Amino acid sequence: MKSNLLATLCIAITAFAPLAIATPITLELNNLNQGNNLGSVTTSEGFVFTADHLGSRNGADCSRNDCPYNGTTYLFSESTPISLAFNGALFSLVNFDGGEGFVTTRKNAPPINTAGRIEVTGQRADLSTITQTFRLDGESDGNGDDRDFQTFTLTNFADLIKVTFTGVDRGQGTHFSLDNVAVMPTKVIVDNDVPEPGSLALSGLALLAAGAVRRKAG
Repeated sequence: MKSNLLATLCIAITAFAPLAIATPITLELNNLNQGNNLGSVTTSEGFVFTADHLGSRNGADCSRNDCPYNGTTYLFSESTPISLAFNGALFSLVNFDGGEGFVTTRKNAPPINTAGRIEVTGQRADLSTITQTFRLDGESDGNGDDRDFQTFTLTNFADLIKVTFTGVDRGQGTHFSLDNVAVMPTKVIVDNDVPEPGSLALSGLALLAAGAVRRKAG
């Protein structure tokens, strides 16, 4: 009888365990004010983007019709790195959409004033670093049929205190764009420090299981 109860409790604990596991979130950029030289912006999730020449724009509103466009508001840098941090807390970088900085309105012509690659460097809590570089395809036709952004996935970018995105290559300029940055906080933060129902259930079941083990041992 006690063995069956213990087995049942273990199964229940396993079922509730996924509730405590963090899942990736895509940072919300659509509510940002558009403009140049913003300096830094803070998303509604508490993540902070910073750069010397940081801007926010929607390609559909670009006056010269030569900006990348994916239908949403995104960040861009005018040849300076963009850093990302989470108020001192640790996080993982999962993936992001990267695009050129400026584009040409002529089909198949090379983009101007734009990076050829985006270099991503993560700084861990122990001050070690990890770097991956992603090549932009140069296919950026403004409001045309092709997407101007590519999705890049990171490997082992975990337990980070900061991430730096840097545009490199091409010589004429290293402007680049960022959107749909997916991150995962290392520690799940609950508003007002109120335990989630799943956490409460998990704790209760664990106590019941521990009591059952003691009674069986006695």
